[in-house]
Amino acid sequence: EHGLFLHSPRALHLSAPRSLVSPLAAGEVEPTATEIVDFIRDLYDQPTDETHGPIEFLQFDDRYAATSATPPPSPGSTTPPPRKELLLYVPGLEFSGVSAAGQFPLLATRYDLWRCRVTPSDRSSFDDLARAVVAWINDPAR
Repeated sequence: EHGLFLHSPRALHLSAPRSLVSPLAAGEVEPTATEIVDFIRDLYDQPTDETHGPIEFLQFDDRYAATSATPPPSPGSTTPPPRKELLLYVPGLEFSGVSAAGQFPLLATRYDLWRCRVTPSDRSSFDDLARAVVAWINDPAR
């Protein structure tokens, strides 16, 4: 119903660029295959924001987030935007963090969305990966 599942027909709607979100909500425009591929490529090519051990942590770039996201404060405002709750997506076997890409734009409207990535050449043990995730979550700066 809300397009949160990858198998949902609306999941593709959520992965469309911001310019298409409004028409898609009305069901008027379908994203092209090129737009979907570009969105996924952007996720794969996104530079790392932080590294803990063997894991790269990347904050989701919400340029694709739905237009219902909280707007930024006006230029003269002294009130900071409300802080969103942290959500870390820890992927499964593919460990690039893009398998749930169709869910990211909507989640980013509600959460400070991060994902993990481990390079294919990394040979860390599961315990090492788990420790790195725990260290990142427990970082006092978080």
